[in-house]
Order: sequence, then structure tokens, then C-alpha cells
Amino acid sequence: MNPYVTSPRIYNVTLTAADTEYSQAIPAGVSRIRVKPRQNAKIKLSFRPGHSDDEYVTVEAAPAPPYEVDCFTGQVTLYMQSTVAGTVAEIEAWS
Repeated sequence: MNPYVTSPRIYNVTLTAADTEYSQAIPAGVSRIRVKPRQNAKIKLSFRPGHSDDEYVTVEAAPAPPYEVDCFTGQVTLYMQSTVAGTVAEIEAWS
């Protein structure tokens, strides 16, 4: 991890309905994000609205490692869905 990141923000996004897209805006100034499902479920993660069902990366539950992105600038929005209703996406954003 970058030794200069100091301020984490935590977002817990409940994906209430199965196969429904939810979003979380990540503010500018964040240099790393980490995403994982809290339950034993998978999350489909996209960076484009309306594409979390066809243009996504699959984020697996533990013991798989979380999905991480480093070194981006500007504000970004994550678009997520799960086939399991009530899945919680845990997002760590570091600045």
C-alpha cells in the first residue's frame, strides 16, 4: 500500500434487490479503492452506468482477495449488482 495514503472512507452499499444496479460515488482525491462482498455472494462491478450486467468484473467473496484499483484521479462512480438480494458491498476508499 502507498505509504502516503492516510484517510480511509468506508461505504457499505446494500444491494437490496437481486439483479438490480446500485451506485456509489467515490469523491475526487481518492487514490485507491478496495471492494468486497460482506456475505458469501458475488458482486458484478462496472464503471459505466447500465453495464453491471454485461461489462463488469466479478468480485468474489472471501477467501478470494478484494478487488482493488490504484492510482486514479478525479471522481468515479461504481455500479454494482448481485444475484443475491441483500448483499452488502464493502468499499474502502483511501486518499
